[in-house]
Amino acid sequence: MKTGRRHPELLNVWFLCFSKAWGGLELMHVKLAAALQRKGHRVGVITLAGSALRRACEEKGIACFPLNPRFKYLDLPAALAMKRIFEHNNVQICIIGLSKDVSTVVLATKLGSPVRLVYFQQMQFGHNKRDFFHRWSYASLERWVTLTNAMRVSVLRNTMIPDEKIRVIPFGADMSIFDPSRYKRTRSRKIFGISSRALAIALIGRFDPQKGHEDLLLAAPKVLEEFPHSIFLFVGEETRGEEGFRNHLQSLVESSSLQERVRFLPFTSNVPELLAAIDLVVMPSYSESFGFLAVEAMAMGIPVVGTNTGGLSEIIQDGVTGFLTQPGDYTQLADRIVKVLKEKKLYKAMSVNSLARARRHFDLEKNVSQLEAVLAEAL
Repeated sequence: MKTGRRHPELLNVWFLCFSKAWGGLELMHVKLAAALQRKGHRVGVITLAGSALRRACEEKGIACFPLNPRFKYLDLPAALAMKRIFEHNNVQICIIGLSKDVSTVVLATKLGSPVRLVYFQQMQFGHNKRDFFHRWSYASLERWVTLTNAMRVSVLRNTMIPDEKIRVIPFGADMSIFDPSRYKRTRSRKIFGISSRALAIALIGRFDPQKGHEDLLLAAPKVLEEFPHSIFLFVGEETRGEEGFRNHLQSLVESSSLQERVRFLPFTSNVPELLAAIDLVVMPSYSESFGFLAVEAMAMGIPVVGTNTGGLSEIIQDGVTGFLTQPGDYTQLADRIVKVLKEKKLYKAMSVNSLARARRHFDLEKNVSQLEAVLAEAL
């Protein structure tokens, strides 16, 4: 008699993230919460009352409880409120999204809540957290989930978390959505107003000096020498409260006489449709903890030219699925962009390899199954 895989026990899992921002970190919480809920687990999210994260959860039909701590660490009133939420909803596991919130959640457990704690690290850190306060906070964590082996090594170096508590899960893309067979290039280009003749090169992400927009602008003239019909798409928004960098970039575009070749597009939630319209994704980042966009581009069969930093070096296979360049080296960046676009056989091979690698290693559905196993361990 054939026997299938045993379905994991259904759990009561809640996410906690007190973030005012809206980016990859917050979006991943929504994706994971929705994925676990689809699998039958009971899921909830505790977040700031007016946050974009709360609005996104409510749009997805995910239970969301507002809570606004007054203090960054060890907020006693917030801890008491958490304890009541945990007990009222019979929460088994809390997945914490920001390291600054760990101490307050731990305080809730010290006040009598039996909830098990898992920290989900998405941001790299390089400073020492072996002091008494962090040792006390992190000692209550059942598991520490991180995205890359490089981040795991950093955790071992900078904290007292034992290796047996750390799990590496490279959360990726929903392959049912990021599927190139679902989209037509001509239609996608019409949606975003991209000429059928243009070679579209895109940098997608928030406007931030760390993302390398300036390096792509410096690389653009050399690319345009080879491909005069190229257009460079800068897609995204500025971080709230840190405005000004986009205006700086627009000034650079004008001073470089690139107005006809560079377009600024607003943030779009329809990333797969956008990717279906472009030829190459460029990520010249100076710092990139993981690089979800690289995974999404690869899932759409698009090569990625990125920098040899953070998670990108574990996602992009240099010369196989794209190219890795040194951060800040815009000459090398231009050379690699030209090479992948000029050599048709190479481009085709990278496209095929990217799609295969994304489906093999970065399928969100498979990653969620890995997370379920970790949560079962935590209990």
